[in-house]
Amino acid sequence: IDISAPGGELSTNFGIISLFPNNSYYSTQGTSMAAPFVTGVAALIFANNPFLTNIEARNILLSQVWDMGANGFDEYYGNGMTCAICAFLRACQNMKISISTNGPTNICQGGSVLLSVPNNFNVTYQWKKNGQNIIGQTNNQFLAKEPGIYSVYVQTLTGCNLTTAPITVSIQAPPTPNFTYIVNDKKVTFTNNTL
Repeated sequence: IDISAPGGELSTNFGIISLFPNNSYYSTQGTSMAAPFVTGVAALIFANNPFLTNIEARNILLSQVWDMGANGFDEYYGNGMTCAICAFLRACQNMKISISTNGPTNICQGGSVLLSVPNNFNVTYQWKKNGQNIIGQTNNQFLAKEPGIYSVYVQTLTGCNLTTAPITVSIQAPPTPNFTYIVNDKKVTFTNNTL
């Protein structure tokens, strides 16, 4: 047993109500009643933070429990009884994403750099430039063509949110032309010294 959840106890009149075919329901008990609780908490974890790996979600599930029975892990309750609100909140606290680029952020005049964050269909995005929303930029990618400090506000369907660490896009100063020339009779030789 890794983790426990309410499974009901008919002998004390605390069964778990469960639906059955033909619109009927019964009060019953057992692991078949407990397993959906744990599955539901796992679903809450991923709903609150869809960027977690399976291992990260499992670690949250196993650590966010009420200790039952003997202190710590024991053979009857495993790590403890699942705590839905604890796991839900920890998943949100563990949400971390960052902006990546397809090249340097010091771009040439007229150039651009693609800024992106991980994509997930359970998430809404809002790109910001210098702390202000960029109207209509609600995808996981943004093509920056102007200098500024860019960040993304990310919100999951369950309301967990964060604003990424900012990334600065700057424009390189254009080179100053610097040519020298030598005149030799009717021939002019130019040398490009531009850096």
